Amino acid sequence: MARIANDRRYALHRTGDLSGLPWASPRQFPQLLSWNAIVSSTGDLTVTLPDTTWWRIDPRDPTTRREFSAHASSELNEAVTLINLWAGTYDAMPISVISSDTISACTQLFGSTTPVLDWQRFRPNVVIATDGARPWPERKWLGRELRLGDSSGAVTLRVDRHTTRCEVVNFDPVTAQRTDDLFSAIREANKNRAGVYASPERVGLVELGADVFVR
Repeated sequence: MARIANDRRYALHRTGDLSGLPWASPRQFPQLLSWNAIVSSTGDLTVTLPDTTWWRIDPRDPTTRREFSAHASSELNEAVTLINLWAGTYDAMPISVISSDTISACTQLFGSTTPVLDWQRFRPNVVIATDGARPWPERKWLGRELRLGDSSGAVTLRVDRHTTRCEVVNFDPVTAQRTDDLFSAIREANKNRAGVYASPERVGLVELGADVFVR
């Protein structure tokens, strides 16, 4: 089973940033892509850095939060503070969805010899395996519902709008290194759209490999 209940619950706040989006993101700090974060069932946050350094943080413990914030500030060379947001914070919509055909379409922009791009480059909550019949199938999903599974308690999402991409897609999610200019290629090929944003109509757990129904 996959849970996204803790998506964007934690953030690194750039303490010197007075803008409306003061969160540290891969746009400013590409190395964040190679940091791994896991939230346990008890709510503890574990962050593992590329050098295998790891931190286990109890969000209710101010000491461990301060210690991790100091280490993160040193790694990023900018003052940041770890914060815990109960409702999460999102750039636009709560749930990011992308299809396998859209990932393939993005891959083909660089030629058939390019390995299939890692889905993590697009930072989705849900990846849907589509049938390969057409590129960018999400175009047909706007305003419709996606039901993730065939059980009575299956999650239902309302597709609200296209996902407009930023330059973070240019960075390899494993190495955090800038690769091809995928951002410009998507902008030229599909008006800078790859995937969709959705809102939950019915909440629940999503089973990996479940059938998806569009209605």
